[in-house]
Formats: sequence, structure tokens, C-alpha cells
Amino acid sequence: ECSGAEGQQWTYETDGLLRSAADPDLCLDSHLGFSVRLAPCTSATAPDARNVRYDFTLQGTLVPRWDQDLALTPAATDGSGALVLKNRDDGPAQRWVFDTSKPDPQMQAVNWDADSSPTPTPKSAPAPSSTPAPTPTASAAPTATPTPPSNPYPSADCSTNPYYCYGGGRPGGQPGGGYGGGYGYPGGYGYGGGGFGGGR
Repeated sequence: ECSGAEGQQWTYETDGLLRSAADPDLCLDSHLGFSVRLAPCTSATAPDARNVRYDFTLQGTLVPRWDQDLALTPAATDGSGALVLKNRDDGPAQRWVFDTSKPDPQMQAVNWDADSSPTPTPKSAPAPSSTPAPTPTASAAPTATPTPPSNPYPSADCSTNPYYCYGGGRPGGQPGGGYGGGYGYPGGYGYGGGGFGGGR
């Protein structure tokens, strides 16, 4: 049950600190997760600054800055027991309100809509950063370099260069004779229709 006792009063500061009213040098520290405790308040630049800082959502959820998927929750729903961190579900047990009707604000768990289902908290997406379009730059047009043929001499393939292949079908014009309906030269003779022409 909430009361006006100093041990139940807290100050929520603009940098996310939840400072104890009973001892302003102590803040709510939830880095252990299973148990929330009082610990010395740290500056915003300290390495463990996120352990004692919370975001207070529009739905009334206190979310630790070191893990946005968790929420400050009473360990027991009857008001007794400690505070713990549980998976964030934006349910009634995870909703808190600041009592501004009294000079010293108090924090208490509230159940705004027990009869309806909880509304999930929208998470804001990071603003897209615009990258400037690259500026086109002028560059010299590539020049064509003639490529020399890989074999500057005529091919020894008789099918592509029949004049190179005389003398019995052998490249280079070695002496020989034709056969299979051909003729042979130099130095040999041949006749058509399957004859053989020989010579050297």
C-alpha cells in the first residue's frame, strides 16, 4: 500500500534518474534484473549510467535504458515484496503513475484498464539518415588499343586454309601424294576415283 512515507517517495529527473526522496544520493538500480536495489546515483557519462536511468512511457511503464525489452514490475501483485524487472508486456502490473497532487511526488502501480487488453507501446524507429548522392565527375574516355593476333602466321589447319595444305593433305607442303579421288604433286601422279598418288 502506498503511503506518504519518505521511503516510498521518488523523484524522476529529466535525465531518467529515479532518485530516492529519503536519501537523494541513492537511485533505483536495476542492473541485476532479479532484484532492484538502491545504489549511488551516477553521472550521465559514467560507464554504469544506464543501470540507474529509466524511460517513462506514455502508458506509464518504467523501462530501464540498458534493456528496452524489460519493465519495472512489483514482484508480487498484492503490493508486498520487492521490485524486479520482467519482460515488458505493458500490462497493468507494469504501469506506474506519478502523484502530482501532493507536494512530494509518489509513485504507485495503477491498473487503468483492467477490463480491456493492454495496448502495446509503439517503438519509434530511428530517423533515416540521408546520404548525399555522389556527384558525377568527368573522366577521360578509354582509348582502344589494338590487340595483335595471337598467331600472326597462317593457320596450319587444312580446313581453313586449303592452299597451305598441298602434298597429300599434310601442312607445310611436304612431298606426298593424294588419295581418295585426288591427285598428288610434286613429283607424283594420281588419278581420280579412289586412286593413290605418291611421290617424293
